[in-house]
Amino acid sequence: MEREKMVVSAMKCLLLAPRARPDISRHGATGYEEHGPLAPTQPLPQAQLAVIGGSGFYEMDALRDLEQWAPETPYGAPSAPITIGTLHGKRVAFLPRHGVGHTLTPSEIPVRANMWALKSLGVQGIFAVSAVGSLKEEIVPLHMVVPDQIIDRTLSDRPVSFFGGGIVAHVGFAEAVDVIASLLGQQR
Repeated sequence: MEREKMVVSAMKCLLLAPRARPDISRHGATGYEEHGPLAPTQPLPQAQLAVIGGSGFYEMDALRDLEQWAPETPYGAPSAPITIGTLHGKRVAFLPRHGVGHTLTPSEIPVRANMWALKSLGVQGIFAVSAVGSLKEEIVPLHMVVPDQIIDRTLSDRPVSFFGGGIVAHVGFAEAVDVIASLLGQQR
């Protein structure tokens, strides 16, 4: 519960802060154009931001006006059905990274399906929460740390890119974290 309070506080800063969001329309509306059979038959719910919950953070009680969406993507199903609700007047999607009941190990998380599903909802930014250890004594359990950089050491057989199969792209990983969002999150 304490973790959710911290996330809700940080999300309030992100949702209410006046700042321009990046235009990602050049990447395609939803990508369904290329996968006709998966095109939705009814309007999809919409969300401006998403929260991806990590270990111990499987639902957001602060969300109101809830709806569930269990999509099938070209990459299979996401980790769990996505909950869309209202937080501080904005629509927010919530996805438990490890699935309902923590059934997926880090190497089993369907990252591409998760990202595809969130993009399909119109999500422009993701606030991901993870429970990790620290090598610094002053950082203890339940402390909130907002990184400005990450190192991905989850080596496994899972695909790590949307590209391949004849499509080559080089996507920089140097600025994986939105510095402005990090600063806003620290202002809670």
